[in-house]
Amino acid sequence: MKPAQNRGLVRILIDSGVWLALCASSLLVAAARSMGVPAGWDLIAVTALGTMGVYGFDRWIVRRAGKPWWILAVVAAAGIGLTLPVAAIRILGGVCVLALVHHWLREVPWFKPVYISLAWLGVVVGLPWVIRGDGPIPGAALPIALAIVANALACDAVDREAEAAQIGPRRVWWIARVVAGLGVVAGWPHPAAAVPAAMLLAMVRWPVTRRRAEWVLDGALLVGGAGAIALGGVS
Repeated sequence: MKPAQNRGLVRILIDSGVWLALCASSLLVAAARSMGVPAGWDLIAVTALGTMGVYGFDRWIVRRAGKPWWILAVVAAAGIGLTLPVAAIRILGGVCVLALVHHWLREVPWFKPVYISLAWLGVVVGLPWVIRGDGPIPGAALPIALAIVANALACDAVDREAEAAQIGPRRVWWIARVVAGLGVVAGWPHPAAAVPAAMLLAMVRWPVTRRRAEWVLDGALLVGGAGAIALGGVS
């Protein structure tokens, strides 16, 4: 495949939301496996379709152009989500609320990484946790949460928005590195420590273009999730 074709495929994966859907699904499977919970087709489907729908909606409302294809993903995710336990439906409802207000909150310094990490954590860790039905807070929760916070901070640094507009993108980038490092320390030796570790490796280089951020920074979540799955184990 030629470089131009490769770039076109990358663009399709990113713009369609498939790339982020793969990232979220890998984290879900990793967290579920660490809890000894089967990651069934319903959990994977609602995670993947919901991610595509939420981020498709965000792109659509920012650009105010194009067909609202994200509605199909949202409807499909909702149909599958309604078959899950009530606690899972509540989590998905909370994520939907955050998705609706994200456009108006994205410029609030330091708040964006918090609510984005809560939304992702609720899905990729919260869903298998409520499916399990009991037990302590999963060991995967903290390292995955810190990896997502680091990702959100790094993306803000690239976009020069929110906290990056306040203190500068380079400082925020360094804070993101520290957060990812803390995720590795806090998660070790749990397999989920692979997620912040991959995130830390993705942030070695600065500056970073928006295109590279979408591919590499988000891809670090996919690679980290795959690493956690490979390491396996039940906490």
